[in-house]
Amino acid sequence: MTSDHRIGPEGRDDEVTRSLRRMYAAPGTEQYWRDLEERIMARIAADGGAAGRSWWLPLARWARTGAAAAAIALFVAGVALWRERELRERSAIETVLLQANPPMSQLAAAAGTAPDSETVLRYILTP
Repeated sequence: MTSDHRIGPEGRDDEVTRSLRRMYAAPGTEQYWRDLEERIMARIAADGGAAGRSWWLPLARWARTGAAAAAIALFVAGVALWRERELRERSAIETVLLQANPPMSQLAAAAGTAPDSETVLRYILTP
């Protein structure tokens, strides 16, 4: 097994590979990099530094829309939490009022057949 990658039906073409490497090779001289740096710095100086400050401008156009979407999301979340709390309270009230043993039958079971006033008062005052 070879590590020679096949390019095309006949295999690797070394002349094409060398040509491509020459075309896409990084410049070898230091002067190229100095000239590139000078062009970049000249462009920044010509803009007055605006190029560095303008990257966020497209986002700024969406700030109002984003704030409105966030406000709507908070409103929907608040309504959902309020509704859930109301449902929980209603469920608790229904559980107390619609339990299997009504309070009078519990009272009769606690006091015997005929509850007296002290038993009724104790039942009402205990949590």
